[in-house]
Amino acid sequence: MKSIEIDARFVRAAQAAQAHNDVRYYLNGFCFLPDGRIAATNGHVLYVATYADDKADRVEHPIIVNVLGKVPTSAKLCTFIFQDDQSGFCKTDNARAYCFEVIDGKFPDIDRVLSPLKRLGEPKALSDGWSANANYLALLPKIFGAGSLVTCCHGTEHEPVVLQGSPYLRKGDPGDLFFSTSMVVLMPVRVGREFYRAGEEAA
Repeated sequence: MKSIEIDARFVRAAQAAQAHNDVRYYLNGFCFLPDGRIAATNGHVLYVATYADDKADRVEHPIIVNVLGKVPTSAKLCTFIFQDDQSGFCKTDNARAYCFEVIDGKFPDIDRVLSPLKRLGEPKALSDGWSANANYLALLPKIFGAGSLVTCCHGTEHEPVVLQGSPYLRKGDPGDLFFSTSMVVLMPVRVGREFYRAGEEAA
C-alpha cells in the first residue's frame, strides 16, 4: 500500500472531530477518501476537507485510520507509512512518530449529509435561529487554529450549520488549500421550546 504525505493541519483537524472510544468503532478514526478528501465525525460534528488535488496523491479506496497519539501543533507535515493492511507509522517533519491502526469498517456516507449544502451559494432567507452545544463549538480553534475567523453559514432551524475557514484570516497565500476547503458541519439542536418565527413575538 502507498504512503500518504499530508499537511499536518488536516490531521489535527480530523483528530479533533473524530470519536474516541465510541461503540461505533468506525468513527474512532478519520477517513482518507479516494476523491482526495479527508473526513472525521463523532456523530455530532463532521469535518471534511480536500487534502490532495493531485490524483497521484490519493488513495484507491476509503481508509479509516486511528493515530495512537496527537499530532503536535509544531508539526507541519505528516507521512503515513503502511506496514500492511492493518497498521503503520505516522511520521512528522519534526521527528515525531506515532503508530496507527487501520479500522476495518465502512465510514458513514458524508455526501448524504453534504448534499443539501450544495445550495449554500444561492440566496437564502434569514434563519429563524439555531442552537448549538458549546462543547462542539469549542472544537473550532483545534480545527481551524487558535484566533482564526470562521464564517458561519446557516439556513433554517432544521438545517445543518456550516462553519468555514477563510484564506484571508492569516498572512499566508489566499489560495491555501486548507483554509479554502476546510468546513465543519454542525447539526441543529432544539432546546427548551420550539423556535419561534421571525416577526412573531415570544410568548
